[in-house]
Amino acid sequence: MGASPLAVGLGFYGVAIAVFLPLEGMSVTNLGAILTTFGLTTVIFSIPFAIFSDRHGRKVLMLTARS
Repeated sequence: MGASPLAVGLGFYGVAIAVFLPLEGMSVTNLGAILTTFGLTTVIFSIPFAIFSDRHGRKVLMLTARS
């Protein structure tokens, strides 16, 4: 419930960036590389944080992220 505004914002950002940057002259290849890098970075950093939250509890991770 608390992450809903963040998810909506990130969803809007993903669509807006994919529409806006080609209009500004960025090539579709470069845009694809940027979006792919963003996706891979998200997955790669999610793994250590998932392990941390399983070991130390999700409450600690959520409190740390909020501050």
